[in-house]
Amino acid sequence: SAGRALRSHRRGQGFESPILHRGLMRSRLNWSAEAEKSLKEVPFFVRPAVRRRIESMAQECQLDCIDSSFYAEARAKFAKR
Repeated sequence: SAGRALRSHRRGQGFESPILHRGLMRSRLNWSAEAEKSLKEVPFFVRPAVRRRIESMAQECQLDCIDSSFYAEARAKFAKR
């Protein structure tokens, strides 16, 4: 079917690869609605990297949920670099 062909093509292009997205599935933390909204302002092509980086920072701080204040702190740390 056309859907199967498209999925196969997308996998061939690196989408939905278990190798590329393995860490993304395990480290998924809870995000507040405000933090998710702020994340949507990040350009789509860097958003997954930003999400992973902020989630790793939250895990280092032993947080279970990423709220807007932690998101703002993390983004401020990015700006310093």
